[in-house]
Amino acid sequence: MNRNIEIKARLTNIRKTKKSLDNITGNPGITFEQHDTFFDVKTGRLKLRVDSQGHGELIYYERPDDAGPTLSRYTVCPVNEPEAVREVLSAALGVVGQVHKTRTLYLLGQTRVHLDRVDDLGDFIEIEVVMEPDQTESKAREIMSGLTDLLGINNDDLINCAYVDLVKASAQPPCS
Repeated sequence: MNRNIEIKARLTNIRKTKKSLDNITGNPGITFEQHDTFFDVKTGRLKLRVDSQGHGELIYYERPDDAGPTLSRYTVCPVNEPEAVREVLSAALGVVGQVHKTRTLYLLGQTRVHLDRVDDLGDFIEIEVVMEPDQTESKAREIMSGLTDLLGINNDDLINCAYVDLVKASAQPPCS
């Protein structure tokens, strides 16, 4: 499986962060829509991602629900008929949730930075330092630390779960 070190954090000023990333990378990033459907699996998370062009990917990942920089193991498979795959997996496994977002992607060497506007949740940043096969976890964490410092991401802004978990939590009725 592939590996990365990643964080996810709430953003209070997405425009400021976007401007910083535009300056750091020298480009405005690539913006597109994504629709993720999460399926009920025993371990890890399995999602079908479909972008605004109709391209699909089936993504399985294992990542602990920790707020700090976290090691994630993942595998990605391109999907030629995402709607048919969604129908099959929905019937076989059940759907645990869906996430719709507008994502702006920046590439910085081996690092992927996502600015996400998630429907019904708000603005977030995800940073993924994609590890090379022989790279140590500590080296990837160094890269992460440098970038989070540069972008002014505080530990208080970090979140410890997937967007689908936040969507499910926001859909819960208030306690009485």
